[in-house]
Amino acid sequence: MYLKRIAATTAILVGASDMSEAEILMGVAGPLSGSVSYAGEILGLATEVAVDHLNEAGGVGGEEVVILMEDDACNSEQGAVVGEKLVDDQVSVVIGHSCSGATIAAMAGYQDAGIVMISPTATNPRVTDEGGSLIFRTAGRDDDQGAIGAALIAEKWPDANIALVDDSEPYGEGLASVVEASLSSAGLKLALRDKILAGEPDYVSLVDKLVAADVDVLYYGGRPREAALIIQEVHAQGEELQILGPESMISEDLWVIAGDAAEGILFTHYPDPKNDPELAHLVEIIEDAGIESSPAFFGAYAAIQAWGEAVRHAGTTDGPAVAQALRENEFDTVIGTIGFDDNGDVTGIDSFVWYVWEDGAYRPH
Repeated sequence: MYLKRIAATTAILVGASDMSEAEILMGVAGPLSGSVSYAGEILGLATEVAVDHLNEAGGVGGEEVVILMEDDACNSEQGAVVGEKLVDDQVSVVIGHSCSGATIAAMAGYQDAGIVMISPTATNPRVTDEGGSLIFRTAGRDDDQGAIGAALIAEKWPDANIALVDDSEPYGEGLASVVEASLSSAGLKLALRDKILAGEPDYVSLVDKLVAADVDVLYYGGRPREAALIIQEVHAQGEELQILGPESMISEDLWVIAGDAAEGILFTHYPDPKNDPELAHLVEIIEDAGIESSPAFFGAYAAIQAWGEAVRHAGTTDGPAVAQALRENEFDTVIGTIGFDDNGDVTGIDSFVWYVWEDGAYRPH
């Protein structure tokens, strides 16, 4: 039965009863604690299922793969600590990290140690622009995501009063900077540009600024909890505005916190293959585990599929050889036939599409 409930810094042993029996260690890094622990649950389930299937098919080079999952709490400081631990554990590959800040903090250590890292969700451009030859991702980039967000605003609300807010963290701040530049290139001026600090109990002061600036459209770069509190306060003050945001807003936390106030929120995310009949068995596993369905599950599963095939092509788990195989081949995965460019970014699939929250669920828009 999936999902194994796991504690921070506890190993998930897949296909082996003891760590000493493991021939191939796979590090998995994501938030198992904190406000975005749902992302760690999704990552944990996806890697557990994918590795089970990999091992059932004979493993990698006839050897079983064992998962060692660590909690990075979606922050840079813990991400660096987790990165050091996985290097010390001599893992052959890292799937993760989930969050851009933690990824950026850990990736230099993996590069220096010769370990391939594939993130299924870290979208900040710095991940692959600065990570090095062993750093990859199956997610899109925020310079694409931000440009897509700005393009929709320019198309649908060219005469609106537009606000842009981020949460002062690497993910949200980097994304908002792209949106700002893209809006400026389209000739649109902001009525308000502001920042908040994630984790605050409320954002009344920000909403007061939005109301004073008579804002019609808000693009928010950050996590779903803060977005929910902002829109909740907007409605409490009797105001209405259109909110747009990034893939983090897929979380059910958005609706749980904001309720009906979240109706109509638009966000970008990766294409969701959950309606593909050939993937019904995976959707059933997600539903049985009682966690949020998300395109991130399939991105993580695809990362393991690509890595396993790259090892087969390379004939070794050696990081540089596997990285070369990842760049030189295409891989049939649950998200489609993908490859990786020289930068380590995924190719062969659409990076982002639009979704909307309606009646407590997200739908394609």
